[in-house]
Amino acid sequence: MPKVVILDDLGAEKKVILERFKAVMPGDYSPVWYEGGKGTIPQKTKYAVVRHVSVTRNMILDSKLVFIAVSNDRTDNIDMEAAVECSVKVTSVPCSDPMPLAELDLLHAMSLLRKLKASDTAVRTSKWEMREVGKKLFGRTVGIVGELPSAVSSASLYAAAGCRLLCAAKERNPEMAPHGVKWVGFDELLAESDIVTLHAELPSDGGGALISYPELARMKRTAILINVTGGKLIDTDALARALETGRLAGAGLDVFETEPPLPGKRILHAPNTILTPHIGLQVEEGDEGHGRTVERLDRTFRNLRAFIDKEKREVIEIVDEHEW
Repeated sequence: MPKVVILDDLGAEKKVILERFKAVMPGDYSPVWYEGGKGTIPQKTKYAVVRHVSVTRNMILDSKLVFIAVSNDRTDNIDMEAAVECSVKVTSVPCSDPMPLAELDLLHAMSLLRKLKASDTAVRTSKWEMREVGKKLFGRTVGIVGELPSAVSSASLYAAAGCRLLCAAKERNPEMAPHGVKWVGFDELLAESDIVTLHAELPSDGGGALISYPELARMKRTAILINVTGGKLIDTDALARALETGRLAGAGLDVFETEPPLPGKRILHAPNTILTPHIGLQVEEGDEGHGRTVERLDRTFRNLRAFIDKEKREVIEIVDEHEW
């Protein structure tokens, strides 16, 4: 009987996962759980399903995997360079409601502009006279980088707040038009924006972070950088250095290269930061509710079933739109 290895809890109890697996997958396939999330994948296993556990280069190279179904809207936890090298197909399931990400994006930006962290500390330490002078969001230039659905949601919120919007993306999304977006090149966006917020895919060729030393050097010293979508989009060591030296005014991060970030990570001690533990979609009404979890599992297993069915027909066509 062919096996499908489940690399983590997929955000649901095993009973729920097993129910959805049986409902979607062919009857002769069975799931096996990968305890511990470390080491090697069983040699005979061709298919894997994962949500947050890192699938490293060695795990891919040492396995017989041909397909990884990610039960998430991101693939930052997969070594995509190794996957491409080994011809391993990877799919994901986009979040059904990106507005919580956009709200957190705006919250990070406003917290940094109004210096809420320092103001909260001033009250708690009886230093009322040390009230911080912040900046308005209204009238700021916001640069939105990328083409994820959350980019449109963020554009709607920033536009409503009276911001000027710039956007740089591989493809121009017509849904951005109602929000008065001006399309520009990436370098121009970095140079002109007061706030840069990332809503982009990480390149599948393993080309490295989208934001590192050269990109930070192009930004205004008064700018802030927001990332609530993909941890590997930013070289956080470079970001920490920019914050420490005053090259950048602030940063709000909900995602990191490795989660949780290691205790000695430089960004954890950098000034003028708001850091949250990957809570972008953690809302009662969001993708983490039971109904949405079942829907996400079904979409994940449908991606896998589509691949298996087409393997048999020697034709590959994935049912979900996010494919690398």
